[in-house]
Amino acid sequence: LQGNRPQQFTKPRIERSKSGRNVQRAEVTVKHLPPLTLHLGFPPEYPSSAPPDFHLVCGWLTSEQLAQLCAALDGQAAEMLGSPIVFTWAEFLKSDTKDLLGLGDSLALVASDDATDVRAVADCVDPLATMVELLRYDQRRELECWKNEVHQCGICFGEKAGSLFVNLGGCAHNFCVECMGDMTKLHVKEGSIIELKCPVPDCRAELGSRMLERVLEPHDYERWERLKTQQIL
Repeated sequence: LQGNRPQQFTKPRIERSKSGRNVQRAEVTVKHLPPLTLHLGFPPEYPSSAPPDFHLVCGWLTSEQLAQLCAALDGQAAEMLGSPIVFTWAEFLKSDTKDLLGLGDSLALVASDDATDVRAVADCVDPLATMVELLRYDQRRELECWKNEVHQCGICFGEKAGSLFVNLGGCAHNFCVECMGDMTKLHVKEGSIIELKCPVPDCRAELGSRMLERVLEPHDYERWERLKTQQIL
């Protein structure tokens, strides 16, 4: 993905435009993109003599590209007039969009312009804001995929779904909820909260409060809060 980006997300590449002014550009890599949104309206004549009314919305395709997809949907509707078309459209958009538009491994985000087809809604007013949203979507999808995969806990060496793991908050390490619950409960009970750190020897980052709230029982978490307050004072 290419587009305008704030420097706190990634270091921009400085280029010089034809006018001589510096232009900030940045490239980021994502594995997941939000799906196209197909909005439908069904006239009384559907499906016997009229197709559904529709418009396509997307933040990472241009209005011209969306107009091409609209034209393809029109063609399919004409060929299948009198038959239900919605599932055919959905499968087409899912499977054939990349080939129809000739999309490669990179996309350039541009601000949306006036569409030749009013049904083609390019939802990219600000490339900067769109890039941020795409990054957030990619992070959410990556987390969902990770939770559905099987991982090995570095403490008990058991293999469990990612949904049964917890991120420690102060670092990027993850361990199963059961192991972290046993470990943190012991330190809270004994009052040794200074030892509430990542089990990885070369890390030892302090455990985050959200992680502790998840793995501890309410009364144990309240005790940790009291001990933490006393430690700070």
